[in-house]
Amino acid sequence: MHDNTGGGTLPEVADLQAALTALGIENPQLEVHGERSELASWSGNIHGNAVNIIVDGVGSGHDEVRVMLDDFTFEDVRKRHLRPFLHKVFTGEARVTRSRLLWSKGLLLEVRIDARTYSADVSGDSADSLAPWARPLLTTS
Repeated sequence: MHDNTGGGTLPEVADLQAALTALGIENPQLEVHGERSELASWSGNIHGNAVNIIVDGVGSGHDEVRVMLDDFTFEDVRKRHLRPFLHKVFTGEARVTRSRLLWSKGLLLEVRIDARTYSADVSGDSADSLAPWARPLLTTS
């Protein structure tokens, strides 16, 4: 892991590493970027599918971060939810539904943690519009 903090691992980065380890990734190495170490990224395979994860705001004093999973961008994810967030997405506890985005069709990925629901969408209307890891999450209704 590349860490610009000049000290130990940031708590959010440790949570991301723990979440990836729980998903079967051995010794996940995250890259931490920025003068204040505000961006953490990881690319690799989870359950045989290529995944790119970027978390923006890890070294900030804010309680929330932006999480990017391939084409999905989740705003305002609570830092304390990072570990269960990734767990739910990559163990099938999240869901993708079809939605309408003004004049176009979209696919909405929702992750529920406690009383909070995080959502992000991509354009498209079929499983082919999704990254392979997200396809099993698509509901039929």
